[in-house]
Amino acid sequence: MIIKRNNHSLVEVACSIWFDPNLNDWDSTYFGKFYDKIKDLGYNQKEEKKVIEIHIDDTNQDGDGMPIPQTKSSEVRMIFRNSENNAAIMLSNNLISFNKLTPYNGWDDLMDKIVNPCLKIYKEIGLGKGAIQVSALYLNKFTIPMNEKLINYFNFIPVIEDIGEVSDRSLEFQTHYDIGSNLELVLKLNGGTNHQKDNKEVFFECVCIAKNINGISTIGELSELAHQKARSAFIQLTSTK
Repeated sequence: MIIKRNNHSLVEVACSIWFDPNLNDWDSTYFGKFYDKIKDLGYNQKEEKKVIEIHIDDTNQDGDGMPIPQTKSSEVRMIFRNSENNAAIMLSNNLISFNKLTPYNGWDDLMDKIVNPCLKIYKEIGLGKGAIQVSALYLNKFTIPMNEKLINYFNFIPVIEDIGEVSDRSLEFQTHYDIGSNLELVLKLNGGTNHQKDNKEVFFECVCIAKNINGISTIGELSELAHQKARSAFIQLTSTK
């Protein structure tokens, strides 16, 4: 079932799966092995991305006594895009993520047409043993009148009106919740105002992570649980305006 409201539009949906590194071999040759098998499915565009880690050490300071950030490249990620279907697969060490832009026809359609067929190929090349956790991500764009307060749309953000007259200028907010013994909810809001427009755009990312604590849950069970909880959280935490 797809949630339809007048005040927002869906931008992206993603299903990400992490696997036990102790059960899976990994090196960069798997990028080529996977690509050779999925390119005929339309995933014929490749893009390599490096994750940059920033580390701050108080013992390493500049002349003013300020810590000097240290950066280093860590894991490499490869993105395979299918421009015809507005879909992409991100591959990394013990992680595979399936991303779908609009049009989105529901979670079951995503699983049946993208996740399951490509996950089968992922396993055929020797990966995908021992799923640790699965996440469901929904990214929505809200278009909100400039004079409206964000609390009227997102009921989980702080209210600071007690300090005086305030108006929303820009927004960057993130919070994490444990919502069960094996569930984590991550909420992100990002947006700003353009004073030349009548509206402001706010992006709301709602992610639920289902963890395979006992090691006996299937990927299908974990993905459905993460999807249902993310969907439920979205409905409860946003306005129906």
